[in-house]
This record gives sequence, structure tokens and C-alpha cells, in this order.
Amino acid sequence: MTHYDGFYSILFRGTHDFGVGVIVLNNGAIVGADSGGVAYDGIFYEDPERRRVVLKITATVPPGVELVQGVPAQQRPYTFKIEAAVPDDLRRSEAAAGIQTPFGPVNVIFRRLRSLLPHSHD
Repeated sequence: MTHYDGFYSILFRGTHDFGVGVIVLNNGAIVGADSGGVAYDGIFYEDPERRRVVLKITATVPPGVELVQGVPAQQRPYTFKIEAAVPDDLRRSEAAAGIQTPFGPVNVIFRRLRSLLPHSHD
């Protein structure tokens, strides 16, 4: 287990729209999905020297979903990579990050909902 393991809500805004979702961080792995049906899978690790958490994610977009950056809905599923650095206060409450994607910038607020440990109050 890491200090960051837990359930997080994500609120995000691109140049054309906004969205919400949930991600789970667990022992260096990331899984999640958003309200549009985009699935998130990847890894994370701590960068203590820079006081941040690095996220490396593959986003899988289902057919018919428009992205918040304004990318129109496609007829076939597709994937794209996201690499982001989030302030290390992520595990305490909430953290905001500007994330650059291949389709443009997205501002994201990560809010910790709960730990993966039962009865944990971290």
C-alpha cells in the first residue's frame, strides 16, 4: 500500500466542456472512468524531490463520446496517453493540476473520497 492508495473524484474542464469521474489508486496502479464512459488505466509513483505524484494513464474513449477538449465523437473506440504531475497534497484532501493531453489542456481537481484501508482516517 502507498500513502496515495484510495478512491478519488475527478472534476475536469477542457476548452469546450467539463466532466466528472472516479479513479482508484492502488499500489502503483490506476483504474477509473468518467461520466462519458472514458476508461482510465495506468500507473502512478511518488516523486518526493519535487513533492508530486506522477500519473501515467492510457485513456480509452468509447464510440460516440466527445472529449471536453472539443474532439468530436468517433465511430470507433480509440486510446491516448496522458502523463501528469499532481501536487503531493493529493493524499490529504484535494489537489488541482493543469494537464496537457494530445488534444489540448484539461484542468483537473482530484478530491480524495476515502482510503482503501477499512476504518482509515488518513
